[in-house]
Amino acid sequence: MKGIDEDDAPLVALALSMDGDGIWSNDVHTREQNLVRVWTTDEILEELGSLEESS
Repeated sequence: MKGIDEDDAPLVALALSMDGDGIWSNDVHTREQNLVRVWTTDEILEELGSLEESS
């Protein structure tokens, strides 16, 4: 996180400590790290739409 946005470090650390599929953020700086997947609102809506279509 050094050199990206050190304010995002607690969010990334929390995500790393949990069993999940990433974090939800539209923050450009958070997306620059490669430790956890970062979902944007558009990506989540797209994913939810594809789940709804397959039901």
